[in-house]
Amino acid sequence: MRAVVLALLLGWGALAAAASLQLSYQPATEPALQRIAERVQHEQWLERYQPSVADLHLPQPLWLAFAQCDEANAYYSRDEQRAQITLCYEDVQDSEARYAQWLAEGDVEAEEIPALIQQWFDYSYLHELGHALIDLLELPALGREEDVADQLAAYFMFADEDGELALQSVLDGYSEEDELSDEALADPHALNAQRAFNMLCWAYGADAERYAWAGEELPEARREGCADEYAILADSFEQLLAPHWREAAP
Repeated sequence: MRAVVLALLLGWGALAAAASLQLSYQPATEPALQRIAERVQHEQWLERYQPSVADLHLPQPLWLAFAQCDEANAYYSRDEQRAQITLCYEDVQDSEARYAQWLAEGDVEAEEIPALIQQWFDYSYLHELGHALIDLLELPALGREEDVADQLAAYFMFADEDGELALQSVLDGYSEEDELSDEALADPHALNAQRAFNMLCWAYGADAERYAWAGEELPEARREGCADEYAILADSFEQLLAPHWREAAP
């Protein structure tokens, strides 16, 4: 079931359904970001996700935009005009800078970088799509919505053939340590380290053999519960999404 739902949602591979995701490449004003804006549009980064909601019943169109945001970020928003996922040019810039530093330090191979950055944006898109589906489909979300959006991203990423690379890109993205301030502890997002450990656990729970290395990064007490944790996660999303497919997944 999981692989079928993955193909329906992401549309990567043979799926060529008419897309209901509306795309927008918004102009950048800063010269460094203009270079990035031109590149992502030329390389059609957003088109990669266009079939992703074609097989879902949504109450209104969903927009996906690349924009200048004044910070490295991705977010979902809805107003009277539109529901929109926004990916930020600054996040591309930030990712490029991070990997350039690691390349100089010998911690990553140059040929790996483009795929790692793409996988980071796959995760970012899926996380924000989680927010969009919770909102537009009125899916019940127990606990922090940010955690649920991470769970949905994990559910789809770790069934994909590039799951190992996706996990590594997420760990890279959350490698910066948070300051343990009141503001950080009160934030609706979990701390970077917590999000990284969650992803390791869900990957290991999804397939202990394939993601054995992820399990080795976890404390034993957490590792022992990952299979059950992921099973609950997967079963929950399959039940929540089932009524919203245009055609039921076999």
